[in-house]
Amino acid sequence: MMESKNIYLVGICAIACYALLGPIVRKFALTSFPPFAFIATANIILFLISLSCWALFERHFTPAQIQPMQWVWLTGFAALNFVGYYLYVRAMGGMPVSHYQLMALATPIFGGLFAWYLLKEPLSLKIFAGFAIMCLGYYIAVAKKPFGWVG
Repeated sequence: MMESKNIYLVGICAIACYALLGPIVRKFALTSFPPFAFIATANIILFLISLSCWALFERHFTPAQIQPMQWVWLTGFAALNFVGYYLYVRAMGGMPVSHYQLMALATPIFGGLFAWYLLKEPLSLKIFAGFAIMCLGYYIAVAKKPFGWVG
């Protein structure tokens, strides 16, 4: 396991990489691809890169080591990733990247709820208060006249 300070740096780098995807999709007109063609093409490239890294760095691991129930969950993970990927491609074609990125800030809230349900992690009222504040912030950021009642 990585040293605790380093794992946070890794996390920040991962977030930065994912944050860069939306602007790249828009800048280089990748939203002009049909969604399924986009997903398939990107995943073929991802598969080839992943396969190369597996061969170079993880030769000790083989698919035979995966337990049957793990295959079921891997399939579910892939299906959920596919749905999310498809919806992401659709969203990028129809909204400003900044709006999508603001909505993506709700990821920790949903993650916390799913962790509470699936992993029995504790959940507090602070999570819900934070979600309400985030929703208000999103409204202020994207509404044409968020304070229209003021004048």
